[in-house]
Amino acid sequence: IRGLAAVPGARLRCVSAARKSLLARSSQDDGPQMPTATDIKFFIAAGALTLLAGGALTIWREPLEEFIFQQNLSGGSGFGPGDVVGGLLWGTSLWYCSPIQLVVLFFGQFDTERPSDWVLRVLGSAFNQPVDAVDYQVPPPITAVAVALFAAAGVGIASAFSAGLGDATWSVSSGMGACVAAAVYEVGRPRRLGVDESKTLEEQWQEFALFASSRLQKMGRCHESEVFAAFRRDVPRYREPEAIDDNALRDMVRFYNPDVERTSTGFLKGVSLVARADPFTGQAPITTTRTGTSIGSN
Repeated sequence: IRGLAAVPGARLRCVSAARKSLLARSSQDDGPQMPTATDIKFFIAAGALTLLAGGALTIWREPLEEFIFQQNLSGGSGFGPGDVVGGLLWGTSLWYCSPIQLVVLFFGQFDTERPSDWVLRVLGSAFNQPVDAVDYQVPPPITAVAVALFAAAGVGIASAFSAGLGDATWSVSSGMGACVAAAVYEVGRPRRLGVDESKTLEEQWQEFALFASSRLQKMGRCHESEVFAAFRRDVPRYREPEAIDDNALRDMVRFYNPDVERTSTGFLKGVSLVARADPFTGQAPITTTRTGTSIGSN
């Protein structure tokens, strides 16, 4: 862990994985929580879409049927307005989710990264941007290039539908379906962190990684409260629960050893505290813990 903390690239990968772990907490560990601002926005958006769908099936049903089935969206034999709409829909869906991600989802694989994240990172690296920095923000010109690439991809898909099936209606309808699928996929992704949150999380992980390099081992048994107490004792800035909660520490323990097993009462198998010798006697103190008598659990 200490070696990883010294390598910026490896450190960032560890922090990114830690973020996913922290944001994907199991419901059995968390108690009832108040809805966040993101949850409220999602509920508002879901309600608005429900009202829009209801209106489309009732009030605007006849105008929509006339537009879809009686109008030629292709605008003749050339590239028409329907192709533009279909291209925009497909480009938007590809920004958030690729068809490959949707297919592998049925095989139990879930990708937390958007296709646009990968494109923006590749473009940033090509322009010598510090993409591995926690406080890195994508410059507007690179974002514009990425948007243009996804728009071009969407237009290409729409043109293929129009050329193969002879009607842009197929590109519009399939683009709408792709947007709905991408929206559902996006809901399942962990919440994206801001720059300040990323910095805070990295600082917390680096402090825990340094603590774990000398105080934890991937063997034995202990109660999670012993690890939490030792960490708060060794790192004074986190002694108060408000500085870092137990859920964050619990997920950092999971990231430190993904094979750790935790019981419903908080006992850990595969993680234990390392014996620390007394500076005066040179021997590890014997203390009593929740799991019985152990050595060096302070």
